[in-house]
Amino acid sequence: MLCPGCANESFQTVHELSAHVRLFHFDFFKKSFRCKQQNCCNGSVCYSWAGFVRHIKRYAARELPVVNFEEGEVHEEIQDVEDVIVDNEFVDFDEDVDVQDEDRYSIEYFVNNFFKNTEFFAASLYAHPNSSRKLVHSVVQSTSDILTSTITILKQNVFKVLSNCTGDENFPHECAKLNSMFNVLESPFDGMSDFKRLCNLGETGKFIKPEPVLVCHEDKYVNREKTVELIRAPVYEYFIPLRKVLVKFLELPGMFSSITRFMSKLRNRSGISHFLQGGLWQQLSSKDDEQGNKPPTCHFSVDRFLNCSLNLSSSEMLCFTRYLGEMVGDLIPEGNSAWKLYLVLHDILELIMCPVIEPGMDIYMRTLISEHHQTYVNLYGSLKPKHHFMLHYPDLLKRNGPLSSLSALTSERTHRVGKMYAKACNSRIDFPYSVSVKYQLSLCNRLMKYDTVSEKLVKSKFCKLQSLSNFQSFYEFFDVNPMYEVNVANGVYIFETMYKVGMFVVTKVGDLLPTFGEILYIVHDKSFVTFVLKLKTTVHYRSHVCAYIVDDSDDIACVKHNELLYHIPLWCRTSPLDGKKCVSLRHSL
Repeated sequence: MLCPGCANESFQTVHELSAHVRLFHFDFFKKSFRCKQQNCCNGSVCYSWAGFVRHIKRYAARELPVVNFEEGEVHEEIQDVEDVIVDNEFVDFDEDVDVQDEDRYSIEYFVNNFFKNTEFFAASLYAHPNSSRKLVHSVVQSTSDILTSTITILKQNVFKVLSNCTGDENFPHECAKLNSMFNVLESPFDGMSDFKRLCNLGETGKFIKPEPVLVCHEDKYVNREKTVELIRAPVYEYFIPLRKVLVKFLELPGMFSSITRFMSKLRNRSGISHFLQGGLWQQLSSKDDEQGNKPPTCHFSVDRFLNCSLNLSSSEMLCFTRYLGEMVGDLIPEGNSAWKLYLVLHDILELIMCPVIEPGMDIYMRTLISEHHQTYVNLYGSLKPKHHFMLHYPDLLKRNGPLSSLSALTSERTHRVGKMYAKACNSRIDFPYSVSVKYQLSLCNRLMKYDTVSEKLVKSKFCKLQSLSNFQSFYEFFDVNPMYEVNVANGVYIFETMYKVGMFVVTKVGDLLPTFGEILYIVHDKSFVTFVLKLKTTVHYRSHVCAYIVDDSDDIACVKHNELLYHIPLWCRTSPLDGKKCVSLRHSL
């Protein structure tokens, strides 16, 4: 599309055209605009920039092929499947790498980069779960006021200094270019209301608008000309078009290739580690199985604990059942029948939460469930109706794969985010639409950042390898000189899982016992997170407390995060019975 001011520049999107007009034709914003597009027959005249943009979008803009995923429609624009790019594996996260040095100082590069950063800024504000759109607008306006006041003062001082300088023949041109840049910085969000910001995010293709569906009609009283009338108002529900979301998801750098590599690994595994390997995967929907380490705050008090009324949530009860052996196991005498029931239940829980199912594990689970029911009947007289569901676990395990992927926790853990979105919405008119837009703004921010790995370092610093203790034991792993500087952190978030110095990870499994390593250093180098571990010697498994007893050793090892056998970090605790160190797993290996 052509610029209405100079008619010499051609732009692909309205956003680029708007940035060009704001920069080079700022004085003409309040004048008329005549359309100069080749396919505009009458050369329409618009007396506002907003009207001109609407004209461009409706009539004169060059129509681009748009893929619609509605069923029954065939699009002739897509001639070959290979032409559709679903994976940008080779896209560099630093998009400025391919920019030539001389282009970095051009006005076009400055404007495009600046407005792109303003879009990122607005998207990150919208994505915060506790921020309403009204609050975002207030923050944007305050930020704009701060920039306007400070940039104006900076501009005056800069040109005051430049006026005393003498340069070559290009000096006036460079000053004019610098002045244009300051003009852009003085009004970063000029004329950008909440509605226009959402429109700009929609033009980027990252904001997928919720689509309404008519559910029914209801009686509603409305005020019309000082009278109250009863009308039949439509009631809508809103859904997110998952086909469009999946397209944007697969367009993330390296995402599609990662999925294909993961599915290739599934074919080569003898065990079942994903529901895709089960028989009913076509009827099930997948959920992200990455969970945080910290359970929510406990709601029970000492009185409830003494009255055996814990009133725990699902996550709290799961955590309580996992670590009850380490909490009170040393106080329970050997051979206690009630404690034996807990030990069997703990073994069943480890199988249920196991992400990889080996052949024959369903038979073992069936035996454990039978033993659990028999012990329960001997202790308490009769089973409860919910115990019947446990009889179906072995069959579900064999048909659907790991049961942890089917857990209600995978969907219920997002309820808190939805409640936060609901509280952030100030208006209750068309409330479902407001909440769904909030969800999509969070997704928009996620797609715009391209952080597919999502590594966040905690309290990191650069230091030389030789400054680390015992560096002779592991510096060869990095294949660099000991004087090489690396980024060492006290902690790192990877897929929302926290790894800290002092935590334990599983390095390998041999002779039916896992090998643990204590994290000494967390090194981030060349886009990889490497753990420097002090290996531990696993003595034996103490079944009475459901934990492994470990001893110290002098061996040092380095393991990358993607090479870990067990991606959940663990804590080492000291047994009050004999003072030995014990480590418990969160699921069976």
